[in-house]
Amino acid sequence: MKLKSGKSGWLILSGLVMSALLVVTAGCQNDTPEYKLPDKIEQPKPGKVDYVQPDELVSLAQRKNLRLYYLADSQQDTTILPPLPGLQSVMIGDFFMQTDTMSKKEPLYLICLYGDDSRKAALRLANGGFDCFTLDGGMVRLKQYILGGMGKNK
Repeated sequence: MKLKSGKSGWLILSGLVMSALLVVTAGCQNDTPEYKLPDKIEQPKPGKVDYVQPDELVSLAQRKNLRLYYLADSQQDTTILPPLPGLQSVMIGDFFMQTDTMSKKEPLYLICLYGDDSRKAALRLANGGFDCFTLDGGMVRLKQYILGGMGKNK
């Protein structure tokens, strides 16, 4: 569309600008009250982090339904996990997304290959209110315990 030069062109252009301003200002009026920040922000009560021994972990896993997780790195093979009841293999990054929906009433038992990643994850989760237990030495230590006859050859 080609605008006419002269007064009629400027009248059309100013009419379009005025119409646009009217639409914008009419749509900007807000009937809802302003948002007010809460007076007090509730922070979750910090959880605790503790170690669990291989014999305790195996005994607990056989007696009750634990929330037991193997935190796998992307390069680790998860097909060599020991047959512990309730043991779930989860990628470390995916695990933190899942914790948003988990209950904080029961503790989490975390295992990784050597124990360092599960300890770091437990410390992070404790800040969010979870009670966590980690296996010092990780899956390597647990497999040594299981393959060694579960402590019978001490």
